[in-house]
Amino acid sequence: MRTLLRGALVASVFFVLHAAPALAAPPPNDDFDNATVVTALPFTDTEDVSEATRAPDDPYTSGWPNVWYRLTPATDTSLELDTTGSNTSTDVCVYQGTMRGALGQVACSPDGFYSHFFAELQGGVTYYVMVDSTAACCSQSLTLTLRDRTVANNDFEAAQQVDSLPYEDNRDVLRATAAADDPWCLQHSTNTVWYRYTPSTDLAVAADTAGSGYDTRLCVYEGSRGALTEVASNDDANGTFFAALTANLLAGTTYWFMVATNQPDASNLHLSLHETTPLPPVAGDDFDAATQIGSTPYASTLDVSRATAAADDPTDCFGNASSVWYAYTPTVSGLLDISTAGSDYDTALGVYTGSRGALTPVACNDDDAGVTSDVSFEATAGVTYYILAVAAWGSTPGTLQLSALLTPPPPPLTLIFSYDPKAVVDAQAGTAVVTGTLKCSRSVRATISVSLGQQLGSSAPRTGAGKGVVSCSPKAPARFSITVSSTSEPGLSDGPATVRFVGSGCDAKGCAKETVTGDLQLVKKLK
Repeated sequence: MRTLLRGALVASVFFVLHAAPALAAPPPNDDFDNATVVTALPFTDTEDVSEATRAPDDPYTSGWPNVWYRLTPATDTSLELDTTGSNTSTDVCVYQGTMRGALGQVACSPDGFYSHFFAELQGGVTYYVMVDSTAACCSQSLTLTLRDRTVANNDFEAAQQVDSLPYEDNRDVLRATAAADDPWCLQHSTNTVWYRYTPSTDLAVAADTAGSGYDTRLCVYEGSRGALTEVASNDDANGTFFAALTANLLAGTTYWFMVATNQPDASNLHLSLHETTPLPPVAGDDFDAATQIGSTPYASTLDVSRATAAADDPTDCFGNASSVWYAYTPTVSGLLDISTAGSDYDTALGVYTGSRGALTPVACNDDDAGVTSDVSFEATAGVTYYILAVAAWGSTPGTLQLSALLTPPPPPLTLIFSYDPKAVVDAQAGTAVVTGTLKCSRSVRATISVSLGQQLGSSAPRTGAGKGVVSCSPKAPARFSITVSSTSEPGLSDGPATVRFVGSGCDAKGCAKETVTGDLQLVKKLK
């Protein structure tokens, strides 16, 4: 027993002397009032937080010890916070305020061993970062990295100025967003950045995003915020995820280049602009240069991939992207049909009358058959109709096929009577048979009404009426024979009479009515 006690005593002394080193001091930023001041970004700090403590008035996130940092950004900042590299698990929160115990939470890290998240900070406001060390082991080391991920040209009003060509820009766009009034750029966008360029001379610029780390779309506009007109656009140039386009620019006009995506993890953008050979003009690209349609039937094939929209192009018929104009003045009235059948992109067709800036819509169509369009309307001779073909909904333009056909109205339906000068009368029956021919300008079934009148001496007037139906055509006159029955007392008799024919008929194209009057000799029926 004595030997066991001696051994236990020696072990106890050894543990006291060798296993219990003196306690280390807490880190210098262990308390809110001693927060480490961050003066510039990026910022990285590595420190031993093994002896960190927690003050009673620290914001409640957990019961673990913590350390503090303080920064006051000069401008609005998208701050990235990351504890990757620490050997302790962490919870990180950002607060706003100046008094301990009365802080407002701005953002906190999600669950995980390391903390990695973003906080949006306002310029001139002081923020505090509290890092909880949530591991119970000794020798705990914290690494905190703060980065400014602000995208300076995220908004139209903050567009990056391009002073000269050639121009290149490499930019981190991870934290870029889209404004509510950002224009449509081939599809919906969640991440946009802007550049602006005002050439001093007329020139053509080639722009591309080759070398970017995400799927980009590129659109060029002119105009002002909320009233922009697309000049050119592209997505997936040459089967890649990059965008590339060429646009003719006018001296003194400010052009806005928007790089867009809806890819959530978009980050590294590379944009290149340089001068290139001017593009040939697209026929009918402007209202004042509308392609004239001399006569119909008319058909044309046109590459409109580089067509642009003018600021005053109408937008009431599915937009004005990649617009081209045609003009047609028919010499006769008729049904005018215009179609984009055969085009390889989503088209819309609008038809207008009037003058530039004061146009009146006549017809509009989108997706009549698939993605092509067709309009039909009654056109009036001598009126100029302006035809606007656009890439509907801002779709990517390609090859436009446009056809037009004016179908004049058919000639009027006519009925031509010819009757035999003599008609056989049956005085006993009081009837007469009137004969003749009817010729029609179109095939039709016509109804013929016949009325007879007689005045024989001083006797009372004698009358009769009859009706018949005859099929006639323009090929040859159709023979008719109509029995007229007396409608008076006494009835019809031999002798002179007056006759009145009324013929009427209709077909799918129209109706006609013809009246013929004359003299007729009624003769007795031979026995």
